[in-house]
Amino acid sequence: MLVAKLPVRERIVQFAQGLVDHEQEAVCVLSYQSLVVPGLLQTRDCCRAVFDHRYPAIGSETAEHWVNARMERQLIWQRDRPPVGHFVLEESILRREVGGPEVMREQIRQILEHIEPVHSPPTPPPSASATPSFPPAMSSPPPPPLERVS
Repeated sequence: MLVAKLPVRERIVQFAQGLVDHEQEAVCVLSYQSLVVPGLLQTRDCCRAVFDHRYPAIGSETAEHWVNARMERQLIWQRDRPPVGHFVLEESILRREVGGPEVMREQIRQILEHIEPVHSPPTPPPSASATPSFPPAMSSPPPPPLERVS
């Protein structure tokens, strides 16, 4: 296929081409998401589910093309010197079953793999005098363990 020979930038919709250019050279990626898992962390199946529920709908060939382009963008994590990623995801993203339970289970597993500190030293715990105060909404119990996510 001729499209596969194009640089990743040329296979991305025009409004996102600048973002892709920056990602290819980035030393750090910062992202806050409130709706879906960021594209740079999505599994193939989660990405496909996101595109399958896009409005207006797109054809399956176009969706597969976009999925492949997004997966190729993720190759930045395999560079000799990959960027440091800082991702803040709202909890609702992890509770929303995009693509069904098995797709989300695999997506959460992949996110957990990405948070392993590979290229950065562990952050020391705060001192006792620097105990942060959280708003009441932040003091809710943690989400259930991965095995219990359905």
